[in-house]
Amino acid sequence: MREKPHDVDLRIKYARLLAGEREDTRRAIDQYQIVVQHDPRSAAGHAGLAAGYAALHEPDRALQHSNLAVEYGARENELDALRKDLLRAREPSLQAFAHGLVQRGKSKSKLDGAAAGLGGSVDAGTVLTLGAQGGRENYWSGGQKAAGTFARVDTDFHIDPENEIGLGVGYHTLGERSIPGHLEYEHRGESWKLGIGAERSLRYDSYVALVGDQVDGQTIGSARENRLHLLARYEGSRATLSLEPYGGFVDATNVAANPF
Repeated sequence: MREKPHDVDLRIKYARLLAGEREDTRRAIDQYQIVVQHDPRSAAGHAGLAAGYAALHEPDRALQHSNLAVEYGARENELDALRKDLLRAREPSLQAFAHGLVQRGKSKSKLDGAAAGLGGSVDAGTVLTLGAQGGRENYWSGGQKAAGTFARVDTDFHIDPENEIGLGVGYHTLGERSIPGHLEYEHRGESWKLGIGAERSLRYDSYVALVGDQVDGQTIGSARENRLHLLARYEGSRATLSLEPYGGFVDATNVAANPF
């Protein structure tokens, strides 16, 4: 390899040898990347990348490279099974869900609840993924109880295999200012990921934190968390390193904001 660094055929053979071992998948991808850098129209290079990314559970990258492989001359029947699996994962889905909450501790922090509804997702081409869910929820603690509805819509914009933006917003009829949401951006390299995101969510520390209460005729509670986070992650063949610093504050009705 050192004597013939630009020999594309030799590098493809070496990449295929690496791809035979699961733990060497990333090394194989590195070799296929070098192939397509030297020859952007290499069908074998893109086919190898498609198989490698599929093995690493990165379907968007895998599908893009499988499409390029076919476009540049790869036989469709050689990639047929892989492409069917990738496209099947992108088919519209609809499912029912239900989950419960049993929280114990001091009397004021005890909270029980249940939520159920329908959720689904659909891929609008290879660029956009849409998801939505909605249903009913009930929470109670001691003699207090509340029921309401909720709905949420999420979108993922696949700018390209390396860059993605996630955006979501929801609404709960329980409590006040019950509008959760998130905005995230991720950039992915061959073995690393960088990201930044902001999220607003409901707090389930207690019934008062979630729903709120009346004290001397004044509404308090309905705590909502506002968080900003950064992400740096390296995924090597022998180790994974991750760093995710965060900060923000919790706001509540008629209560001073609490930073963290």
